[in-house]
Amino acid sequence: MSEEVTIIMPVYNPGKYLRPCLDSLLAQTMEDFRIIAIDDGSTDGSWDILREYAARDARILPQQNPYNIGAARTRNMGIQLAQGEYVVILDADDYFEPDYLECLWTACKENDLDIAICDFYWRDELIGEEYLITPPRKFLTIINRPFNWEELPRYIFQLFRFPPYLKMYRRSFLREYGVLFQDLSNSNDVYFSEMSFIYANRIMHISTPLLHYRYNTGQQISTPRGRKIECLWLAFLKTYRELCRLGIFDVLKKGFFSHVAFTACACSGYVSREKESAYFKLWQERGLPSLGMSNLTKECFISSFAYQKWKALQKGCHLECLTTEVLFKEETYRMFFYESSIRNMGIAHWGYGKLGKEFCEYAKKYNFQVVEIYDKDCSKWGEYDGISVKSFQECNPSVEMIVVTNERFIDDVLSQTAGTTLTVFDFTAYCLYGVGFEESICY
Repeated sequence: MSEEVTIIMPVYNPGKYLRPCLDSLLAQTMEDFRIIAIDDGSTDGSWDILREYAARDARILPQQNPYNIGAARTRNMGIQLAQGEYVVILDADDYFEPDYLECLWTACKENDLDIAICDFYWRDELIGEEYLITPPRKFLTIINRPFNWEELPRYIFQLFRFPPYLKMYRRSFLREYGVLFQDLSNSNDVYFSEMSFIYANRIMHISTPLLHYRYNTGQQISTPRGRKIECLWLAFLKTYRELCRLGIFDVLKKGFFSHVAFTACACSGYVSREKESAYFKLWQERGLPSLGMSNLTKECFISSFAYQKWKALQKGCHLECLTTEVLFKEETYRMFFYESSIRNMGIAHWGYGKLGKEFCEYAKKYNFQVVEIYDKDCSKWGEYDGISVKSFQECNPSVEMIVVTNERFIDDVLSQTAGTTLTVFDFTAYCLYGVGFEESICY
């Protein structure tokens, strides 16, 4: 009898991270699984470690490629070898919560899902810190139940990360639609991720962080992006052509254009300075024209911020393109204060920590008046530029909207403002997911 879940894991020089990865998988609360671990020409002793673990646990099936063929082809081999009703496709340098498999499998079984998706921690190995990555709160009422792309055509490509490690797939679904990884040296999971979302009838998000994605280990497939600058474009081009073939591109166009602009800008940060001009030239001369993105207006995007990203990509402006996971860039603030000004809104900010201070400094730079600042521990802050840091109970009547730049506080602020006329602005959704200004307002 085949296993319930097949774990597909390409292994290529994960170094010291392979043992912790395997240990976390063998400690899973769900036991009915098999690990197809395919060594892809490692030179760091990984094959010996796989054989050692396989000798201790029959659920590990080690395979070895005769030479390095790349992550995409290795993952596709694993899909062909899999026998479980569901599959997960993991990296060999991450580690997983004990209930990773059980939570995803239970969601799939109870809700008849094609894809289940969890939250995760983004762990920076250089500084030893990690950050919780979740979709914007405003979409949770839709994605925390079974849904498909037709309910979120503008955001289906932006809500979740490309990599497959945070998803569990019904194997028969992948085989039915022939969803495979594109043979590229980087960005090979883009087409797989995008089209699996399009083909799936039932997708569901589980609001639980279940894995720890290691970043800055030196082994990520994004590392060679500077050497192969055309891969991201080729990935988007394959998706674009498939959406056109299916006759659904026009419905998804705004979201797709915004998705391309955001991602291509963000990925410019991986490109070496020597290849920077070539990267932008590629997008200007080949990438954007091939995707129908040469001459666009603001109305072609889901938000003015997405439009600005497209303009930055078109101009080849490296600094305007860059985005990060933690700090909000200047262009984001400029656009926010512009849109707030034309609406003549009374704005307060929640919290006066690091992001609160940054918000107030940019407000000052762009001559925008923040009415008030609220903080749970207001006594330690005093005043900012003549504005008192207060508790929410002392709210000024002229305040119409509270901006929350730290997404961890969204639920708390919404619960405290319930029953009032105040609205809450999800700044993370606005700047990191390209959600439009009006749609980033939570009621």
